[in-house]
Amino acid sequence: MSEIMSETKLTERQQKILTLIKESPTVTGKQMSETLSVSQRTIERDLSAILGQYRLMQHVIHHNIHLMVKGVLEVKKGLCLYAIVMEQ
Repeated sequence: MSEIMSETKLTERQQKILTLIKESPTVTGKQMSETLSVSQRTIERDLSAILGQYRLMQHVIHHNIHLMVKGVLEVKKGLCLYAIVMEQ
Protein backbone atom coordinates (compact mmCIF):
# COMPACT_ATOMS: atom_id res chain seq x y z
CA MET A 1 0.00 0.00 0.00
CA SER A 2 2.74 2.48 0.84
CA GLU A 3 4.17 2.29 -2.69
CA ILE A 4 0.79 3.20 -4.12
CA MET A 5 0.17 5.86 -1.52
CA SER A 6 3.54 7.53 -2.10
CA GLU A 7 2.37 8.61 -5.54
CA THR A 8 -0.80 10.21 -4.23
CA LYS A 9 -1.20 13.62 -2.70
CA LEU A 10 -0.81 12.95 1.00
CA THR A 11 0.33 15.60 3.42
CA GLU A 12 3.54 15.18 5.33
CA ARG A 13 1.52 14.40 8.49
CA GLN A 14 -0.54 11.77 6.65
CA GLN A 15 2.67 10.15 5.44
CA LYS A 16 3.93 10.16 9.04
CA ILE A 17 0.69 8.48 10.13
CA LEU A 18 1.25 5.72 7.57
CA THR A 19 4.81 5.29 8.85
CA LEU A 20 3.58 5.07 12.46
CA ILE A 21 1.02 2.43 11.48
CA LYS A 22 3.59 0.47 9.50
CA GLU A 23 6.07 0.54 12.38
CA SER A 24 3.43 -0.32 15.00
CA PRO A 25 0.19 -1.75 13.54
CA THR A 26 -1.52 -1.58 16.95
CA VAL A 27 -0.82 2.13 17.47
CA THR A 28 -3.88 4.01 18.72
CA GLY A 29 -5.31 7.30 17.57
CA LYS A 30 -4.41 8.77 20.95
CA GLN A 31 -0.78 7.64 20.62
CA MET A 32 -0.57 9.08 17.11
CA SER A 33 -2.08 12.37 18.22
CA GLU A 34 0.45 12.64 21.05
CA THR A 35 3.37 11.68 18.81
CA LEU A 36 2.37 14.18 16.11
CA SER A 37 1.14 16.88 18.54
CA VAL A 38 -2.32 17.14 16.99
CA SER A 39 -5.83 16.36 18.22
CA GLN A 40 -7.37 12.93 17.91
CA ARG A 41 -9.98 14.48 15.62
CA THR A 42 -7.19 15.60 13.28
CA ILE A 43 -5.88 12.03 13.22
CA GLU A 44 -9.39 10.78 12.39
CA ARG A 45 -9.71 13.28 9.52
CA ASP A 46 -6.29 12.32 8.20
CA LEU A 47 -7.10 8.61 8.37
CA SER A 48 -10.32 9.28 6.49
CA ALA A 49 -8.40 11.20 3.82
CA ILE A 50 -5.81 8.41 3.55
CA LEU A 51 -8.56 5.82 3.07
CA GLY A 52 -10.20 8.03 0.44
CA GLN A 53 -6.92 8.27 -1.49
CA TYR A 54 -6.44 4.50 -1.20
CA ARG A 55 -9.94 3.86 -2.57
CA LEU A 56 -9.28 6.28 -5.45
CA MET A 57 -6.03 4.49 -6.27
CA GLN A 58 -7.80 1.11 -6.16
CA HIS A 59 -10.34 2.43 -8.66
CA VAL A 60 -7.61 3.76 -10.97
CA ILE A 61 -5.67 0.49 -10.78
CA HIS A 62 -8.77 -1.61 -11.49
CA HIS A 63 -9.69 0.66 -14.41
CA ASN A 64 -6.17 0.39 -15.87
CA ILE A 65 -6.18 -3.40 -15.50
CA HIS A 66 -9.53 -3.52 -17.29
CA LEU A 67 -8.12 -1.44 -20.14
CA MET A 68 -5.03 -3.63 -20.38
CA VAL A 69 -7.11 -6.83 -20.47
CA LYS A 70 -9.44 -5.29 -23.04
CA GLY A 71 -6.42 -4.25 -25.11
CA VAL A 72 -4.91 -7.73 -24.96
CA LEU A 73 -8.20 -9.30 -26.00
CA GLU A 74 -8.53 -6.86 -28.88
CA VAL A 75 -4.97 -7.63 -30.00
CA LYS A 76 -5.66 -11.38 -29.81
CA LYS A 77 -8.90 -10.89 -31.74
CA GLY A 78 -7.03 -8.85 -34.34
CA LEU A 79 -4.32 -11.51 -34.65
CA CYS A 80 -6.96 -14.22 -35.07
CA LEU A 81 -8.66 -12.22 -37.82
CA TYR A 82 -5.28 -11.59 -39.46
CA ALA A 83 -4.48 -15.33 -39.33
CA ILE A 84 -7.85 -16.20 -40.88
CA VAL A 85 -7.33 -13.65 -43.68
CA MET A 86 -3.80 -14.95 -44.34
CA GLU A 87 -5.04 -18.55 -44.59
CA GLN A 88 -7.51 -17.66 -47.33
